[in-house]
Amino acid sequence: APSEAESELASMSKQGLLDAVLTEDSDTIIFGARTILCDSDVSNDEQVIIYRVYDIENHPGLMLTHADLVLIALLAGGDYHHGIKDCGIETAFGLACAGFGHGLSKAIATCLAEDLQTDLNDWCMALCHEAVTNSSKKLPRHCPALAKNMPEHFPSNNILFAYFQPLVSNEEAPCLSNQLPSPPALAQFAEEHFAWGDAIGILKHFSTTIYPGLALYILMQIVCAHDLGL
Repeated sequence: APSEAESELASMSKQGLLDAVLTEDSDTIIFGARTILCDSDVSNDEQVIIYRVYDIENHPGLMLTHADLVLIALLAGGDYHHGIKDCGIETAFGLACAGFGHGLSKAIATCLAEDLQTDLNDWCMALCHEAVTNSSKKLPRHCPALAKNMPEHFPSNNILFAYFQPLVSNEEAPCLSNQLPSPPALAQFAEEHFAWGDAIGILKHFSTTIYPGLALYILMQIVCAHDLGL
Protein backbone atom coordinates (compact mmCIF):
# COMPACT_ATOMS: atom_id res chain seq x y z
CA ALA A 1 0.00 0.00 0.00
CA PRO A 2 1.37 3.46 -0.87
CA SER A 3 -0.01 4.93 2.37
CA GLU A 4 -2.08 3.56 5.27
CA ALA A 5 -3.04 -0.12 5.15
CA GLU A 6 -6.48 0.86 6.50
CA SER A 7 -7.15 3.20 3.57
CA GLU A 8 -5.99 0.54 1.09
CA LEU A 9 -8.33 -2.06 2.61
CA ALA A 10 -11.17 0.47 2.65
CA SER A 11 -10.62 1.15 -1.05
CA MET A 12 -10.74 -2.58 -1.82
CA SER A 13 -13.91 -2.87 0.28
CA LYS A 14 -15.60 -0.06 -1.67
CA GLN A 15 -14.69 -1.81 -4.94
CA GLY A 16 -16.36 -5.01 -3.72
CA LEU A 17 -13.10 -6.96 -3.60
CA LEU A 18 -13.47 -7.73 0.11
CA ASP A 19 -16.50 -9.04 1.96
CA ALA A 20 -15.26 -7.42 5.18
CA VAL A 21 -12.17 -5.99 6.86
CA LEU A 22 -11.04 -7.57 10.14
CA THR A 23 -9.48 -4.79 12.21
CA GLU A 24 -9.49 -3.05 15.56
CA ASP A 25 -8.80 0.33 13.92
CA SER A 26 -11.97 2.41 13.79
CA ASP A 27 -10.44 4.68 11.15
CA THR A 28 -10.93 1.91 8.59
CA ILE A 29 -14.65 2.61 8.40
CA ILE A 30 -13.95 6.35 8.28
CA PHE A 31 -11.81 5.70 5.21
CA GLY A 32 -14.91 4.17 3.61
CA ALA A 33 -14.79 0.41 4.26
CA ARG A 34 -18.29 -1.03 3.83
CA THR A 35 -18.14 -3.78 6.48
CA ILE A 36 -15.88 -4.05 9.52
CA LEU A 37 -15.32 -7.08 11.76
CA CYS A 38 -13.96 -6.37 15.25
CA ASP A 39 -12.66 -9.18 17.45
CA SER A 40 -13.23 -7.44 20.77
CA ASP A 41 -13.00 -10.60 22.89
CA VAL A 42 -9.68 -12.35 22.34
CA SER A 43 -10.84 -15.25 24.53
CA ASN A 44 -13.67 -16.07 22.11
CA ASP A 45 -12.47 -16.88 18.59
CA GLU A 46 -16.01 -17.48 17.31
CA GLN A 47 -17.55 -14.11 18.15
CA VAL A 48 -16.98 -10.80 16.38
CA ILE A 49 -18.78 -7.46 16.25
CA ILE A 50 -19.95 -6.45 12.78
CA TYR A 51 -20.26 -2.81 11.71
CA ARG A 52 -21.88 -2.07 8.35
CA VAL A 53 -21.92 1.32 6.66
CA TYR A 54 -25.45 0.61 5.45
CA ASP A 55 -26.64 0.22 9.04
CA ILE A 56 -24.84 3.37 10.17
CA GLU A 57 -26.40 5.36 7.33
CA ASN A 58 -29.92 4.02 7.81
CA HIS A 59 -30.33 3.39 11.54
CA PRO A 60 -32.95 5.90 12.81
CA GLY A 61 -30.74 6.81 15.76
CA LEU A 62 -27.65 7.45 13.63
CA MET A 63 -28.22 8.35 9.95
CA LEU A 64 -24.51 9.17 9.60
CA THR A 65 -22.81 9.58 6.24
CA HIS A 66 -19.12 9.13 5.48
CA ALA A 67 -18.62 12.89 5.85
CA ASP A 68 -20.33 12.80 9.26
CA LEU A 69 -17.94 10.08 10.44
CA VAL A 70 -14.97 12.14 9.27
CA LEU A 71 -16.31 15.15 11.16
CA ILE A 72 -16.69 13.12 14.35
CA ALA A 73 -13.13 11.83 14.00
CA LEU A 74 -11.83 15.36 13.52
CA LEU A 75 -13.70 16.77 16.51
CA ALA A 76 -13.56 13.90 19.00
CA GLY A 77 -10.19 12.49 17.92
CA GLY A 78 -8.84 9.88 15.52
CA ASP A 79 -5.58 8.62 14.07
CA TYR A 80 -4.82 11.86 12.26
CA HIS A 81 -6.00 14.42 14.83
CA HIS A 82 -6.26 14.38 18.60
CA GLY A 83 -9.58 16.22 18.46
CA ILE A 84 -10.74 19.48 19.99
CA LYS A 85 -10.44 19.98 23.72
CA ASP A 86 -13.81 19.78 25.52
CA CYS A 87 -15.49 18.19 22.49
CA GLY A 88 -16.74 14.73 23.35
CA ILE A 89 -18.39 12.18 21.13
CA GLU A 90 -21.92 13.42 21.97
CA THR A 91 -21.11 16.97 20.91
CA ALA A 92 -19.37 15.78 17.75
CA PHE A 93 -22.39 13.60 16.93
CA GLY A 94 -24.71 16.56 17.48
CA LEU A 95 -22.71 18.75 15.12
CA ALA A 96 -22.81 15.97 12.52
CA CYS A 97 -26.59 15.79 12.89
CA ALA A 98 -26.71 19.58 12.44
CA GLY A 99 -25.24 19.16 8.95
CA PHE A 100 -21.63 20.19 9.43
CA GLY A 101 -20.31 16.93 7.98
CA HIS A 102 -22.22 17.60 4.78
CA GLY A 103 -20.87 21.15 4.65
CA LEU A 104 -17.33 19.89 5.05
CA SER A 105 -17.75 17.33 2.27
CA LYS A 106 -19.30 19.92 -0.04
CA ALA A 107 -16.38 22.29 0.48
CA ILE A 108 -13.90 19.54 -0.43
CA ALA A 109 -15.87 18.47 -3.50
CA THR A 110 -16.75 21.83 -5.03
CA CYS A 111 -14.08 24.36 -4.07
CA LEU A 112 -11.03 25.19 -6.10
CA ALA A 113 -7.76 24.76 -4.25
CA GLU A 114 -7.26 28.52 -3.84
CA ASP A 115 -10.79 28.96 -2.44
CA LEU A 116 -10.81 25.96 -0.11
CA GLN A 117 -9.25 27.65 2.92
CA THR A 118 -11.70 30.55 2.71
CA ASP A 119 -14.64 28.15 2.62
CA LEU A 120 -13.19 26.12 5.49
CA ASN A 121 -12.77 29.28 7.56
CA ASP A 122 -16.43 30.18 6.96
CA TRP A 123 -17.46 26.62 7.79
CA CYS A 124 -15.44 26.67 11.01
CA MET A 125 -16.97 30.00 12.08
CA ALA A 126 -20.45 28.59 11.52
CA LEU A 127 -19.56 25.48 13.53
CA CYS A 128 -18.26 27.59 16.43
CA HIS A 129 -21.42 29.69 16.35
CA GLU A 130 -23.53 26.54 16.53
CA ALA A 131 -21.45 25.25 19.44
CA VAL A 132 -22.19 28.46 21.37
CA THR A 133 -25.86 28.87 20.46
CA ASN A 134 -27.07 25.30 19.80
CA SER A 135 -29.58 26.83 17.40
CA SER A 136 -30.24 23.47 15.77
CA LYS A 137 -31.04 21.85 19.14
CA LYS A 138 -28.94 18.88 18.04
CA LEU A 139 -26.22 19.32 20.63
CA PRO A 140 -26.56 17.90 24.16
CA ARG A 141 -25.81 21.37 25.58
CA HIS A 142 -24.30 24.75 24.73
CA CYS A 143 -20.55 24.31 24.21
CA PRO A 144 -18.79 27.69 24.30
CA ALA A 145 -15.56 25.98 25.42
CA LEU A 146 -15.41 24.15 22.09
CA ALA A 147 -15.48 27.44 20.18
CA LYS A 148 -12.86 28.88 22.51
CA ASN A 149 -10.53 25.92 22.00
CA MET A 150 -10.93 25.76 18.23
CA PRO A 151 -7.45 26.01 16.64
CA GLU A 152 -6.72 28.37 13.79
CA HIS A 153 -7.23 26.95 10.29
CA PHE A 154 -9.12 23.90 11.53
CA PRO A 155 -9.15 21.37 9.98
CA SER A 156 -5.88 21.23 8.09
CA ASN A 157 -6.02 20.43 4.40
CA ASN A 158 -3.61 17.51 4.82
CA ILE A 159 -5.88 15.78 7.33
CA LEU A 160 -8.98 16.43 5.24
CA PHE A 161 -7.52 14.91 2.10
CA ALA A 162 -6.10 11.99 4.10
CA TYR A 163 -9.70 11.09 4.97
CA PHE A 164 -11.61 12.17 1.86
CA GLN A 165 -9.01 11.39 -0.81
CA PRO A 166 -6.49 8.96 0.73
CA LEU A 167 -3.51 7.77 -1.25
CA VAL A 168 -4.22 4.22 -2.43
CA SER A 169 -3.06 1.88 -5.18
CA ASN A 170 -4.44 1.96 -8.71
CA GLU A 171 -8.21 2.35 -8.52
CA GLU A 172 -8.69 -0.31 -11.21
CA ALA A 173 -9.78 -3.58 -9.65
CA PRO A 174 -7.07 -6.23 -9.89
CA CYS A 175 -7.77 -9.47 -11.71
CA LEU A 176 -8.42 -11.99 -8.96
CA SER A 177 -8.80 -15.72 -9.54
CA ASN A 178 -10.96 -17.93 -7.38
CA GLN A 179 -9.07 -21.18 -7.00
CA LEU A 180 -8.09 -23.71 -4.39
CA PRO A 181 -4.80 -22.76 -2.68
CA SER A 182 -1.86 -25.14 -2.67
CA PRO A 183 -1.25 -26.69 0.79
CA PRO A 184 2.40 -27.58 -0.05
CA ALA A 185 3.08 -23.99 -1.13
CA LEU A 186 1.39 -22.69 2.03
CA ALA A 187 3.45 -25.09 4.14
CA GLN A 188 6.66 -23.86 2.53
CA PHE A 189 5.62 -20.24 3.11
CA ALA A 190 4.81 -21.02 6.76
CA GLU A 191 8.17 -22.73 7.23
CA GLU A 192 10.01 -19.69 5.85
CA HIS A 193 8.03 -16.94 7.58
CA PHE A 194 6.32 -18.34 10.72
CA ALA A 195 7.77 -19.81 13.90
CA TRP A 196 5.57 -22.90 13.72
CA GLY A 197 8.35 -25.42 14.30
CA ASP A 198 8.97 -28.54 12.25
CA ALA A 199 6.64 -30.33 9.82
CA ILE A 200 4.54 -31.71 12.70
CA GLY A 201 4.10 -28.22 14.14
CA ILE A 202 3.07 -26.83 10.77
CA LEU A 203 0.54 -29.63 10.26
CA LYS A 204 -0.87 -28.96 13.72
CA HIS A 205 -1.44 -25.31 12.84
CA PHE A 206 -2.87 -26.25 9.46
CA SER A 207 -5.43 -28.50 11.15
CA THR A 208 -6.97 -25.47 12.86
CA THR A 209 -6.21 -22.59 10.48
CA ILE A 210 -6.00 -23.95 6.92
CA TYR A 211 -7.78 -27.28 6.51
CA PRO A 212 -11.21 -26.15 7.84
CA GLY A 213 -11.22 -23.35 5.25
CA LEU A 214 -10.18 -25.71 2.46
CA ALA A 215 -12.92 -28.16 3.43
CA LEU A 216 -15.52 -25.39 3.49
CA TYR A 217 -14.35 -24.13 0.09
CA ILE A 218 -14.64 -27.60 -1.46
CA LEU A 219 -18.11 -28.11 0.03
CA MET A 220 -19.26 -24.74 -1.29
CA GLN A 221 -17.98 -25.62 -4.76
CA ILE A 222 -19.92 -28.90 -4.66
CA VAL A 223 -23.11 -27.12 -3.56
CA CYS A 224 -22.74 -24.44 -6.25
CA ALA A 225 -22.15 -27.07 -8.94
CA HIS A 226 -25.23 -28.97 -7.75
CA ASP A 227 -27.37 -25.82 -7.80
CA LEU A 228 -26.23 -25.07 -11.35
CA GLY A 229 -26.94 -28.63 -12.45
CA LEU A 230 -23.32 -29.36 -13.30
